Amino acid sequence: MKITTSLVGVVEVRIGEAVAVEVLLVAAVKTSTMSTMTTMIGGDVRLEAVRVLAVTVGVFHKIVVAVEVNDGEVVARTGEAALEMAGDAVTRTRTIATALVRLKDVVRLAVARRPTITSIAAQVHHSPDHGQADAEWEGNTQPLEVKSDDPYVGASVALSCKSGVGSSGSSQRLKSNCYQVTTDISKCSGIFQYDVTIEVAQESEGGGQAFGGRPLVRPLLRQVVQDAIEQNQDLFRKILVVHNGGNALFTPSALPFPNHVGVLNVHSSARNGYGTDPPGVARGKTRSFSVRIRLANELEVNVLQEAYTNPRVVVQPLVYALNAVMKAGFVGTLVESKGNLYSRIDAMKLNGGRVLYKGHHQTVRLGAGSLVLNLDRVWREFYDEGPLLEVVRDAFGARDYGSIRVGDLQETFRLARAVKRLVVRVTHRVTRLQTVSGVSDSSAQATMINVDGNSISVEKYFLDRYHIRLRFPDLPPVNLGGRRPGSESWVPMELCEVAPDQPYSGPDRSNTASIRTQAVVRPQVRMNGIQRLRESFNFENDPYLKAFGLSVAERMESVGARVLTSPGIKYGNGLHYPKNGSWNLQDKTFVKPCTLSNWGVVICSTSNGSRPCVTRQAADNFVRNLCREAANRGIQVTNRNPAIVSSEDRPRGSLESWLTTCHDRLERDRIPRGDPQLIVVIKADDDAMEYQEIKRTMNTMLGIPSQCITAAVLARARVQVLANICLKINAKLGGRNVEFPEGTLPLMHDEPTILIGADVCYPKSDKGARPPISSVTASLDRHSSVYVARLSVLSGRNDFSHLPQMLWELFIEHYKHSRRQPEHVVYYRSGVSTSRIEDVVKGEMMALRRAFRMLAADYEPRVTFVVANKHHHVRLFVSDGGGRNQRDRSGNPVPGTIVDSGTLADPQRLEFFLMGHSGIQGTSVPTQYTVMVDENNLSADQAEELTYRLCYSYARCTRSVSIAPPLYYAQLAAEHALGSLADVSTDCSSTSSNMASTYTLAGLSDKLGGVMFFA
Repeated sequence: MKITTSLVGVVEVRIGEAVAVEVLLVAAVKTSTMSTMTTMIGGDVRLEAVRVLAVTVGVFHKIVVAVEVNDGEVVARTGEAALEMAGDAVTRTRTIATALVRLKDVVRLAVARRPTITSIAAQVHHSPDHGQADAEWEGNTQPLEVKSDDPYVGASVALSCKSGVGSSGSSQRLKSNCYQVTTDISKCSGIFQYDVTIEVAQESEGGGQAFGGRPLVRPLLRQVVQDAIEQNQDLFRKILVVHNGGNALFTPSALPFPNHVGVLNVHSSARNGYGTDPPGVARGKTRSFSVRIRLANELEVNVLQEAYTNPRVVVQPLVYALNAVMKAGFVGTLVESKGNLYSRIDAMKLNGGRVLYKGHHQTVRLGAGSLVLNLDRVWREFYDEGPLLEVVRDAFGARDYGSIRVGDLQETFRLARAVKRLVVRVTHRVTRLQTVSGVSDSSAQATMINVDGNSISVEKYFLDRYHIRLRFPDLPPVNLGGRRPGSESWVPMELCEVAPDQPYSGPDRSNTASIRTQAVVRPQVRMNGIQRLRESFNFENDPYLKAFGLSVAERMESVGARVLTSPGIKYGNGLHYPKNGSWNLQDKTFVKPCTLSNWGVVICSTSNGSRPCVTRQAADNFVRNLCREAANRGIQVTNRNPAIVSSEDRPRGSLESWLTTCHDRLERDRIPRGDPQLIVVIKADDDAMEYQEIKRTMNTMLGIPSQCITAAVLARARVQVLANICLKINAKLGGRNVEFPEGTLPLMHDEPTILIGADVCYPKSDKGARPPISSVTASLDRHSSVYVARLSVLSGRNDFSHLPQMLWELFIEHYKHSRRQPEHVVYYRSGVSTSRIEDVVKGEMMALRRAFRMLAADYEPRVTFVVANKHHHVRLFVSDGGGRNQRDRSGNPVPGTIVDSGTLADPQRLEFFLMGHSGIQGTSVPTQYTVMVDENNLSADQAEELTYRLCYSYARCTRSVSIAPPLYYAQLAAEHALGSLADVSTDCSSTSSNMASTYTLAGLSDKLGGVMFFA
């Protein structure tokens, strides 16, 4: 086949018998015969008329185009299939796709506006040269400057409205853990919302200013409001009042205040939570409060009916009020945390000074046609009432209190993070509860305090003042006072007891098995437990629900669902069809296998302590088996004797030094074997801090991918395990594991499209000490096989300033790889709370537009913005009568199950719950997707099928996954970055005492900017 690179084709498209449109088309492949040309573009395409003229236009490689018009419907082949057949001889450029998109648009216009054919043709003929735009991107090393008043960037964001639901797939009925909520406007036609302001009206009887103007805590606010109601029965006798625990009251009828404003003087012995007095108040004494109540809004209940069909109707304030009403009967009897309610009854004791509370989640949500109450079982760890040293012992993994050692600064930081913001009571005197605000960077023996002008140690002070001889004087004391220097109150940790009902949010490997036995249950068990929960609540006799005219159905909602067809996936040796969302690699080779030539192994699992040990012989056997399996998958292993560094060789070395030593050996082999490619790290166990240290060293210092393997995995490294490791290695080294057949992915296989995944990761173990990390990934190919990532530290919840630069870099990477400028963007976003969705969408859409302007002055691709959420409580259950083909082995709905209509769906925009994966154990969580912006005008079927089929492209396993891979990769990249967060505070003492550390994210090595290092 002869390919000519300097042709312009003039294509004549006949519409019916009479009308012709002539357009300039930068696209042509000249072959030896017309039959060859027809084969390349597909025999099913009919050419109405084609004339090819030999005119020199540059050095671009081109491809054939066919256009067919049938009954006004235009089909324009983009030439992608022909590009695949032509192979590497044809460079893939966006020029082709752009010209074809324009051609398709012109023909659409021609069909609709036949009298203006001539002007349309002229418009296309004189359009900007997209080949030149590509050339500009080619040398785009710095972003273009964007004007602050650019109208495109600052234009308002049009949120999409629901235009329909999907229809593809087979239908079925499921149950959901939602109960229909009905409103009776004859009992309550409106809800009155009042703003409530509570102030301390006078000093306490014991003297001293109470609170000093600080905000009052929720338990105190609730008690004061309750006392106000009881002390003013003449006002509230016939009116039930619901308090949200903050600054809002809700009533079913108006309160009898003149001008809707009332000021009440209340005497209360309310305390600052946990049954203790506020500062400056003697136990049992009362204070006076001023409670000001002002009417803020009257929420009409009948607005719900209009909201089901009109997206412009705002109902969130009403839904918020209904949620407060539904929870009112539980206030005071259950522990509230993160919106969930927990019971102290039958709490299960755990390791590390913690207990497991069982509770429930309940949320009123607006469905398509009715309100529903989402009800679910939840479990959460809380700190148990007991010694603070128990928390510290668990944080350091010590056998007992005497084994706790806080030596260097790093360990001091670990201690500070473990106890920060814990509420404690001291045992050496009767006192109120106090909050730990910091930790000393010295022991109790060395931490000095000023007493009557004399400087003495904390150890000596407690011996002299309280006659207490410390058992652990070498441990640092905690600060229960102010954060400013000189305002500290140092107390030995052994004299502190943790107050109950404080939620635990750190990492917890020691209790995982115990929690799983309670929380991980089969779907049928969970469904029955939720139903029993509903019955126990006795909503029918709830006085609050009666007063506000609410009733809750007794049985779960039945919802209509569909099961989408699973896609086929291409491996190097053929097409395969997964069954129930899983497959294996037996007899399969990767689509594009990598070459493994310069790599090494680091064994840091050779200690003789309690952690597992890996011998050199076991490591050698593993390497030999890995090389054999890699070759079976198509990977070219040209070096089967990698450099091996063992911690036994340098027992006093650090993890960083072992990795660096291995990298140095790879550098010495650069000339015969090429650049260093990979270091496989064999770890003793899944210690999170060690993992983060490995990723920090590899990603920021050495700049090559790493693959971690634990001793347990190595011990069971059978064929399937080795094959899964090869999946990750091939992806990290630039290979492609799988592809989709042509036409599988809507939009992506039709026109140049980029997929973007954005997530914000909040470190779980530091109680807010470390900042959140923004992670953004982007696809590089049209099969969703290859991705790159960019990372940044956020300064606040509404910080979008970092995003345009990250997006600009990702678009440049996409162009370098695909040689195409995306005409379409599908942007998946996770990690957004319901209350912030619209703000985030508008902020990040403006960031996207700014990034487009940084690429080119006229670059305006169309964006579809989809918000994904897995942190919800909607569950889908196969009913008792459901067939075996409706459930997977774990009893959950099969992969591809989707719900986008009925009481679960948003009535105002396209929202669907998708089961993208097959459950392994427990009750699976469907991912909730909401299409917020859709400039690409995707149908419901297109949006749903694209999202579901992407779940089969995840590079790290042979299973479909629960969430779209762009988001999965963003989460993985953020986890890699956690170890790269560095504390840059220069004052270690103040850092450990006031936690005001400043963090920066160590930069990702330039060598990994275009690599799937996170795979």
